[in-house]
Amino acid sequence: MLLHHLRPAAAGTPTRCAARRPRALRYAYGSIMKLLAAIAILCSFHVQATENKPLCQHRELRIEPDMQMKETVFTKVNAKSAKAALERLDSNSNDLLALFAIENNRRIVRGYKLRARALESGEKDDIESFCDFYVSEAFYHD
Repeated sequence: MLLHHLRPAAAGTPTRCAARRPRALRYAYGSIMKLLAAIAILCSFHVQATENKPLCQHRELRIEPDMQMKETVFTKVNAKSAKAALERLDSNSNDLLALFAIENNRRIVRGYKLRARALESGEKDDIESFCDFYVSEAFYHD
């Protein structure tokens, strides 16, 4: 009979199964953490691939190529940087370069919002809204 697995041999001594449990739990915890890390990495690749997906290839650009903002400019990272720059810049300034920087950063934030909504929903109206913005307003002031 397997009673030696159920009861300790003497008071205060663990059974053989109890002695093995911590190692098994550590192994299971380590495996779960590795699995979660792998899932997080795969999800980040999907988000990155989605953010880099061009939406407006079918549209003819009306803006000079050197002035046109690329679709890849409208990412979450760039939008955060643009918001931070807008907070630092003085909108009441008469400096022309500051005004251009404000306008460029506003376009990046607006473009990101439109593009993120289009990528998230996948609806034709949202994609067309972003593409209308991209074709007519997504250019640098300088």
